[in-house]
Amino acid sequence: MLTRRSYTPSLMRRRWIATLLVPVAVVVNASTTVTAARSLALGANLTGSTDAVAAAVEQCAARKVPLATIYSDGFAEVGPAGRRKQERLLAIARSGGTRLIGPNCIGLFSSAPSCALSVNAVLEHLDITPGPLAIVSQSGSMMGGLLSRGLGRGAGFSKLVSVGNECDLGVGEITDCLVDDPHTSGVINPRFVRAGR
Repeated sequence: MLTRRSYTPSLMRRRWIATLLVPVAVVVNASTTVTAARSLALGANLTGSTDAVAAAVEQCAARKVPLATIYSDGFAEVGPAGRRKQERLLAIARSGGTRLIGPNCIGLFSSAPSCALSVNAVLEHLDITPGPLAIVSQSGSMMGGLLSRGLGRGAGFSKLVSVGNECDLGVGEITDCLVDDPHTSGVINPRFVRAGR
């Protein structure tokens, strides 16, 4: 379900399109800190223990980083204790206006400009044909399967976005933002593929 939180759709779309079209990022893990992230990047990619991720999200919120992608697992997918940790991440992020993708996702890919920000080595090294299709998926495995089948049939891709647990930004909002992406003319969403059968 597409939900609108405390932002205007046009502002959210402009920020997202900017982030997806110019996906420059600072990679943060348990041994580093977010330094000057606002001037260096439009977003941060976070990995590490759940406590390290929480600390990194605090730094992103304090520095007004607009978007953080969290690769780490150990949140809502592991049960009630993980769900509480995930809810804490969201509260921290909202306090500084930072939006979150994930946690428990494999990242994103853009063909224009060409950039892969992922913990999945296959995605980073795969020769993905640029084209008009985008895939937005909760499941990294499902995204990989759709990508593989599409490439095998000669399809080209503009964006691939894995949303994982969808603690903040989800499939609906990202799909809505891709409507304005000049490099994307169609969005593949596995939820709709299953619903269409």
